[in-house]
Amino acid sequence: VVEEDKPGLRKRIGELKKEGDNVSVEYRVQHKSGKILHIMGNVKLLKENGELIYQRFLLDCTDQKLQEKKKERLHAELVQALSVDYSFVYKQDNIVFSQISQVAFDGDDVYFKGLCRFLPDAWIVGTYSEDKTHLVIKSGQYLGHGLYHYYFSAAHRESAEIEGEDCLIWVKDDEFVLDVTDGRTFTFDNDHYFTAT
Repeated sequence: VVEEDKPGLRKRIGELKKEGDNVSVEYRVQHKSGKILHIMGNVKLLKENGELIYQRFLLDCTDQKLQEKKKERLHAELVQALSVDYSFVYKQDNIVFSQISQVAFDGDDVYFKGLCRFLPDAWIVGTYSEDKTHLVIKSGQYLGHGLYHYYFSAAHRESAEIEGEDCLIWVKDDEFVLDVTDGRTFTFDNDHYFTAT
């Protein structure tokens, strides 16, 4: 039993006074490999051959505890994310634009609210790359409705010749990729764009 859990365990077992008394216990033990295991169980006072003995039923709940800690960490990340402003920075025709968005995190998924000015309550989701340097947002996510039903659409600019003249056209993409800089700023270049269609 790890040192800091010993007093509490002794106290709980000390509550057992007469035959049939039982207590629930939860404590940690250190395996000989060094790994910390979380133990949950029940200790009951029984009489055997005229003597009081402790009967223990124990369960290794290490995986459950690790999942709880992960949920607590994700909740803390969400609370932190909602208390910090996140910026989308983009440059079009040498003018830099910045837009603040609400952001929420769930593992590698990042949820954005307010990217479309005329649908300020719409949320979309993107997924981090493995190295967390890029964020991919899939086209076709439903944003909501006003006069029409709107979907998130990504596009990139290409040069084209139309009726003998050079011009720029927007070509629809399946996904929109953002660069992640300081963990709070998402950027994309002049030739990529997103909109609601």
